[in-house]
Amino acid sequence: MSTLLLVALLAGPVQDAGEHKDDPELAAWHRANAAHRLGELRNDEKSMRDAEEGYRNILRDWPGGKYRDMTIECLGDVLLDLKRPSEAREALKQLTEADARATAWGQAPFRPELFVKIGKTHEAEWDWARALEAYKEGAKQGSSEIGGCGTCMVRMALASQTRMARCLYRLGRNDEAMAICRQVLFEADGMSEGLSTELSIIAVDAAVAAGRLEYLEHDLLTLPRPRIEGGHAEAALKYVAMLRLRVARDIEGLFRVLIDPSNSHFGWQNQYRWAELKAGGRLAIEAAECLAELGDPAFNWLESQAQGEGSWQTWATIALAHFHTDRARAIVHNPPSLPRSNGPQFVQMLEQIQSGTPRTRPYPRPRFQRQSVDKIMLAILASLLVLGLAVGVARRKKQGDF
Repeated sequence: MSTLLLVALLAGPVQDAGEHKDDPELAAWHRANAAHRLGELRNDEKSMRDAEEGYRNILRDWPGGKYRDMTIECLGDVLLDLKRPSEAREALKQLTEADARATAWGQAPFRPELFVKIGKTHEAEWDWARALEAYKEGAKQGSSEIGGCGTCMVRMALASQTRMARCLYRLGRNDEAMAICRQVLFEADGMSEGLSTELSIIAVDAAVAAGRLEYLEHDLLTLPRPRIEGGHAEAALKYVAMLRLRVARDIEGLFRVLIDPSNSHFGWQNQYRWAELKAGGRLAIEAAECLAELGDPAFNWLESQAQGEGSWQTWATIALAHFHTDRARAIVHNPPSLPRSNGPQFVQMLEQIQSGTPRTRPYPRPRFQRQSVDKIMLAILASLLVLGLAVGVARRKKQGDF
């Protein structure tokens, strides 16, 4: 990220801290929040730890302060960013065990959002059952508290439902996951594009695992055209098409999905933040993961793209980072090409991608495989029929000889 952009992003919190000299608690919060934002922008652990220390100091120096709840929520966020989910959960539970006090802006932190964050801490520990319970509570709070902040609450409830579906899928409860997905995909409005894509992917994965992909695909295609184009259904149908490319081992087809601008709406071009890439380019990431599953042939093809002079070098390098091999690690540490600006941050993003654990996904049975099976069955039946006729003729001839 350029220095000017970084200064612009951090100028707000720093300036706010200076404007609140008469309110030392709020000024301290702005300083801690500035460190937190810097840590997020740069993926910098030191800045995150500085933010943690700042938030803890506020809670120590002003134990009954008017910004206590806001500070606790921010502390939970930074602890989760630091990969300390159990500590983050304990902090956030302080706000859910009792009614949160109103902040200086006249409203308490949204309760649905708190339960979503608590669910995320369980997800970080792969505890899908407890995460599911937290998201259920978030969805319930979101539906019961819709009032002055209706749009915000609805979005929080939708976020909870999306994460509920993911937990149910992870727990193997595919029918329940599909029921939630269908309700949201076919009826709900107001979802962000990133959340809509995430839900679409869960819906398709659950349908494939349950052996009901054809039914889901049929229902999606029968929706009104305005509901499909640019809506939830479009992302789901694109993902189905992508899975079929993976089954067909179509490397170039998957790469076209990866570089398609409509599959990667996110503002990472000048920042190279893995969090933004995941949030806004989910279909692109899924395509990169599918390419990684195809092994050496895909790696060799992508490496030629990354070393070439085409316009897709950056995308090819991002795809290569999804391979968990020694060859891929060598490329991540020494990419064949770097962006003109923010090269170190780009390398850091590649390292984050490679440090992740590749997820497993179910795949639909290839259509050509089903046709082949049908042909084999017909051939077997025809052979049996011919054999039966031959045996009958032989018997008649034998009886005639007597």
